[in-house]
Amino acid sequence: MTILTKRPNERDVANMHVGDDSELRSCHCATSQTEALLITQKRLLRSPSAAALQRRQEQLLRQSACTSRSSSLRILRVCMCALASACVAVLAFRFVSDTASAIRASSVLHDLILGPDARPSKIYFVVTASIEPNNRNANPLRDTNSGERNVDVRQLQYERGIGQLKMQAELADLPLPYQIVVVENNGPRKTFLDDLGVTVLYTDGNAADQEKGVKELDSILAVVEHFQMSNAELVVKMTGRYYLDDDAGLSPFMASLRDMDVDRTRAVVKFGTYARPVNRRVIDCVTGLIMVPVAVLRNVDRNTVPIAPAWARSVLSLPEEEVEVVQGKLGIHIAPAGKPYYVV
Repeated sequence: MTILTKRPNERDVANMHVGDDSELRSCHCATSQTEALLITQKRLLRSPSAAALQRRQEQLLRQSACTSRSSSLRILRVCMCALASACVAVLAFRFVSDTASAIRASSVLHDLILGPDARPSKIYFVVTASIEPNNRNANPLRDTNSGERNVDVRQLQYERGIGQLKMQAELADLPLPYQIVVVENNGPRKTFLDDLGVTVLYTDGNAADQEKGVKELDSILAVVEHFQMSNAELVVKMTGRYYLDDDAGLSPFMASLRDMDVDRTRAVVKFGTYARPVNRRVIDCVTGLIMVPVAVLRNVDRNTVPIAPAWARSVLSLPEEEVEVVQGKLGIHIAPAGKPYYVV
C-alpha cells in the first residue's frame, strides 16, 4: 500500500508560526534538510519581527554615520578656532614686542643723543610745500576735485595754512622763541611763498624717485642742517596744505605747545592714523602736525614705507614722561590724497 504525502508549498511554510513544532517536523519529512532550511529562512525574513529588527539595524547605522559626521565637524570647528586664536596671539605678541623694543631703546636715545641735561632753546615750525607735486606725472596741472590748475589751488591752500599758523603762533604766547620756515622741494626760484612773511628754503627733493613721505623727511632734515640745529631743538612739522582749526581760538595742538613744560616735554604727538587716531601710544602717528626734537627726526628710518610708523617708533624711543599724547582732536584740517577737508 502506497502512502501519499502532501508536500507543503512555500505559502504554507511562510504562514507557519515560529513556535509550531508539529508543522516544522512535517516540513522536514516532506523535503530534504537543505530545502527545509531555505524555506525556514524565507519564513523568518518575512516575519514582522525580523523586518522590524532589520529596520532597527539600518536606523542605528544611519545614526552612527550622522554622529560620526557631527563629531568630525565639531573637531574641525575646534581646530579652526584654535588656529584663529593662535594667529591673533602671534599678531598681538608682535605688536607688543615692537612697542616694548621701541620703549626699551628710550634711555639709549635720550642719554646718547639728546643728553640728560639737554634743553631746547627754540621751536622751529617747518612747513612742507610742493607747489608742483606731480611735475613728473602725465597730468600735473589740474586738481582732481575742482578741475582748476593745480598750482593755483595749492597757492590758495598754502596761503591759508601758513596764514593760520602765523596767527595762532602769535596768539599762543609760546614758552620758547619760534621761527616759521617753509621748505619747498622744486628747486630755487621766485614763488608766491617769498611774499608770505616767513623764511623760505628751496630744495630739489621732488626730483628724486622716492616715496612722498621720504621726500618730506629729507626736506625737513635739509632745514635742520641749514640752520645747524642741535639734537635738542624742537621741530614742529606741518603739511603746508593743511590748516589749523580756530573754532576755540587755538587748536588743541597749539594749546599743548603753549602749556608744555619745556624742561620735560620733548614731543607732542597724535598717535594712530588719519582715519583712526587714538589716545594712546601705538606704532603709528599723524605726521601732518607733530612736534619732535631733532634727535628723533634723525632717528626716523627712511626705508619704512609708509613712513608714519617709523616716525612713531622714533618717538617711542623717548622716555614716556617726555612725550605728550594728544587726547581728542589734534585740531587741524587735512585733505590727504586730494580728498575734501576734515578735522583730525
